[in-house]
Amino acid sequence: MADPESAALHHAEAAAPPDESIAARLEDAAAIASSRGASIAALELYERAVDLSDPDAVEALARRRPRLAEARFVVGETRVAHAELTDL
Repeated sequence: MADPESAALHHAEAAAPPDESIAARLEDAAAIASSRGASIAALELYERAVDLSDPDAVEALARRRPRLAEARFVVGETRVAHAELTDL
């Protein structure tokens, strides 16, 4: 895989939830995508990171869920972002 985003998504395709190590890789890749302005890619990566997160990984989810909501806000999904933040 040429870049961290593609590699993380590739590994996520074969992962069954929960898979905290893959979720962490996706989160890292999402941060990279976000830093380069690839908002839709960041959103996709954060969504998958949350989906694969271990429900017992409270600290990781407490970090990932707001980042997912922020990514939604950036791409214009403001109502969904607000709902997700309200549910935290």
